[in-house]
Amino acid sequence: EALGPCQAGLEDNHLLGCERYRVTCGGLSPQVVKVRRWADPQREGPSQGHIVFGMGGTGEGWTVTRTNDPAHGEHQLVRRLTRAGFVVYERAWEEGWWGRSSDEQGIAAAACRYRTLVAHLAQGSESPTCVFGNSGGSTEIAYGLTRHGLDRIIRLAILGGGPPMGRIDYGCSADRP
Repeated sequence: EALGPCQAGLEDNHLLGCERYRVTCGGLSPQVVKVRRWADPQREGPSQGHIVFGMGGTGEGWTVTRTNDPAHGEHQLVRRLTRAGFVVYERAWEEGWWGRSSDEQGIAAAACRYRTLVAHLAQGSESPTCVFGNSGGSTEIAYGLTRHGLDRIIRLAILGGGPPMGRIDYGCSADRP
């Protein structure tokens, strides 16, 4: 559910806006996420693809924090991707991606929120969607892939620095589904 615009926190001509969404799924309590959208404002025609970035921890921070510095790697990466015709999204959960769900149904269940968000961002596009998550951001992708059908929405997932939480004994146990 769209809630309207949010503060983007940066000024850059490739930053086209920031929107807030309430994400609900799997019977979990709703979580609000902010999404910044980056694209080349002079490019016409369909995009080459959509790329969703997510940072670690509980996912409350932005991936791109210093785009006003042209020498900084974040600035160069976003510009390179948008000039190549990609639309870049960043997500920042207002109360973390798992929120109260770790008390409700657990962290793996909460990753349905990420899958729901990515499905919304990819909706109606013929272009491929790819995702990148670092640390805790890679966890929401991993659980989205293994538990919530994210693999049916995206073409590529890149997991950086994680997932940091894991129980190999649970994942490899004959007693677990």
